[in-house]
Amino acid sequence: CLGCSRDAPFIKKHHADFENYRDDLKALAEVLWVKKFRILGGEPLISKKIIDYLVAARESQMFGTIGICTNGLLLYKQKDELFQHLDYVEISAYPCSDYQALQNEVARRQALHPGVQFVVNQFDSFSLTNLNYDNGEEQTRGIFQQCKIAHEWSCHTFEDGYYYLCAKPLIQANYDQVRGIKRHYRFSGIPIHEPNLRERLLEYIDSPVPMDHCKSCLGTSGPRYPHRQMTTPLEWLQFGGKINE
Repeated sequence: CLGCSRDAPFIKKHHADFENYRDDLKALAEVLWVKKFRILGGEPLISKKIIDYLVAARESQMFGTIGICTNGLLLYKQKDELFQHLDYVEISAYPCSDYQALQNEVARRQALHPGVQFVVNQFDSFSLTNLNYDNGEEQTRGIFQQCKIAHEWSCHTFEDGYYYLCAKPLIQANYDQVRGIKRHYRFSGIPIHEPNLRERLLEYIDSPVPMDHCKSCLGTSGPRYPHRQMTTPLEWLQFGGKINE
């Protein structure tokens, strides 16, 4: 999709390591409680271990509610067992979706699982997130300070022993590789399995200093573009430069 914030044309097949995920949960649960937990992607319903991830999240007792965010295209294939481990399902419906079929499936699942909240959000546009060049330090700082993902929506994430203010460090490496740029993405987060985690988390979350990957990211400040699907990664790369126009 034009403006995809997940770098879809370049992302490599990847599944988070389950044992690392469970170890991270155990360490974080000792110092952290989170109101809302979401499993996103990519597309979470592709994962064959989705229930294992949900069960581990529940067992950590670290979250108020647990859910998934999906495009809904595989919703009809899911076994009822999945919904027994969910408090909510957020569905992003894009123009290419059969919206009526999606609504019918949601109604059917809601009848079967009244304790689960189903929300369907329609999107006909995306905002530009990735740039094919780096901003200067002052502009990067301003974008970071206004970024709702990091500061207002608190879309924090963790993987393989590191905690991040957003998911960009985990998905931008493929895009930067195409651009010939190497960044140390671990430096954008903090290690989970080291002493004084609570203090380091508080300092990290409150820090006014942008992360390294923020240099080529517009956060939530980018202009919006009508949704359309692209045919080549090159088209997507060229789109990342339109902010110059």
